Order: sequence, then C-alpha cells, then structure tokens
Amino acid sequence: MERLISFQFAQPWWLLLLAFVPLRIWLRGRPGVISAVPFSSVALLRSMGGAIRRNPGRWQGILEDLAFVLLILAMASPRIEQGTSNDKKEGIDIVLAVDTSGSMGGAGGRPVNGKIVSKAELMRLGINEFVDNRPHDRFGMIGFAYDCWLMSPLTLDGGWIKSVLENKKKYQSGGGTGSGTAVGNGIMAALELLKKAKGPSKIIILATDGESNGGVAPLEAAEQGYKDKVRIYVFGMFMGGGARDVMKQVADKTGGSFFNISNLSGLREAYRQIDRLEKSKFEQKKFRVYSELYPWFVEVAFVLLLADWISRHTFRMRIP
Repeated sequence: MERLISFQFAQPWWLLLLAFVPLRIWLRGRPGVISAVPFSSVALLRSMGGAIRRNPGRWQGILEDLAFVLLILAMASPRIEQGTSNDKKEGIDIVLAVDTSGSMGGAGGRPVNGKIVSKAELMRLGINEFVDNRPHDRFGMIGFAYDCWLMSPLTLDGGWIKSVLENKKKYQSGGGTGSGTAVGNGIMAALELLKKAKGPSKIIILATDGESNGGVAPLEAAEQGYKDKVRIYVFGMFMGGGARDVMKQVADKTGGSFFNISNLSGLREAYRQIDRLEKSKFEQKKFRVYSELYPWFVEVAFVLLLADWISRHTFRMRIP
C-alpha cells in the first residue's frame, strides 16, 4: 500500500489527450449519410429485423477506445517510487606518500594503549582509520627513503591498503641503494601515480619525520604539484626546525595544510580536518528510484486491439 500511495505520472500533460476519447465515441455514433438508392418502403423488411438499438454503432469500438486510453496513460509515464539510491559520483583520488627510512621505525616512539610504538606504527594506525572512514575514495601508496617505489596502485580496496602497511618488512625497508630521505622524489612519484587517475579531485598525504637530504628539492616538487592541481597535506612526524618550515611551504604552495604530529590523537585530528576540507565538494547525493509501469499499459492495450481485430473478423463481422 505504501508503494501504491507513491504512484504518479512523470509526464502528466499527456493526460490531456483523454478529452478526445468521449468525442471519439460520440462521433462514431452519429447518423450515417443519406442512402444513394431510394426504396419505396421498408415496412415489410422491418418485421424481419431485431429490436432497434439506440446508437448501435457508438459502442462497437469500445475495445479500441480502452486501448487508446491505456496508450495515453502509458505516454504519461506511470511509475511507483521504490526509494532512494546513492549517486554514483566518483570519490577522491588519494596517494599516501610514506617515509620508510630507518628513523620512522627507530627510537623515539610514543605510547599507544600503554605500549610504546614507533612513528611508522603510529602512522599505520592512523592510516587504517582514515581508509575505513572513506570507503568511496581510491587510495594509492608510495614508499620513499633514499629511493622510491610503488607500494600500492590506486584502488577502492581499503583492506588491501591496510594489508600493505601490515607488512612491516616492506614498510620499513630503508630505501634500498643508499641512506637518507628524498622527500621531493616521494612527492614526484606520488604525482606520477596520480596522472593516471580520472577522479574529480586529487590529493597527496605526505608523512615524513626528517629533513630532505637527497633527490629533487621538496619545493620544486611542490611547484609541480601546484601545476598538476594536486593538494599536498604534510604530516610532520615529531618534526621541528628547518625541516618543518620547508614542509609548511610545500603544503601552502599546493593549497594543502601542514600538521605537526606528536601522538595518535594529533594524527586523528589531522585526518578529521582533511575529512572536513575534502568532503563538502564531493559529498555523495541521493536520487529517487522509480519502477516504471508503462510497459504494462502498452501490453494490455495491445491485447485489447488484438481482441478487437479478432472479433471484427469473426462474430462481429458485418457485410455492407
């Protein structure tokens, strides 16, 4: 019954054609033309016929009339509301550029639930919560230290992103061929990954704890990010001094923000701010879903026309 209450016509102006149905019936029942051949008297034939009916031709096309009404109703698009559904608008493309140098997994951790954890583990806990809270966004991941490498392509599978971070050997690999932290190279690798993305918005979340001492200068990489219209949010893990000033400039250059992270609460607050900054433009909308009923009206109209045609050529057939 609730669904029947939502019955409506999407294009009700077609219903104006219903006014022609009674006119059609009336025109069909008007007297015919005067006979062309006069006859002296039909009194002898009258007694042989049946009882005279009023307007005998007016209702002979009733099946056609009903079919005509149903076709008009079908053109008016009858429908019943089924509910609402999420708009399939694409989410944001996010690349996590994560510092995997030795200092991220070394000493200088912070307590979490009564246990001292490294900066890398603290970062992992925060990323897990962030990914869970954004199920419609695509995430990719770049690891960097002295070198850079792809940890994950862009994907909607948040579980995969979390599983990559669980692999601590890969996460804290130290960067391969040399020592140091090439922050600018990490940004450039993240930008390269985002070139393949087709979403309406692209951002980089850069997490590092040290000063860049190799590769492309961070500000030079930020200039490229500005050209590519990619915002960079920087998480400075217990960062201070000149490195913090540079990372602030990187974020400001691209329209992002810098967050100085010292504990899990600060990391969570940083992610909440990103949620607020990146949500309003891409919040999913809902649209109404309807069940279209016009095929039923068309099918019944076809059956009525078929029945009318059969009757006209069988028991209702007349010889002029």
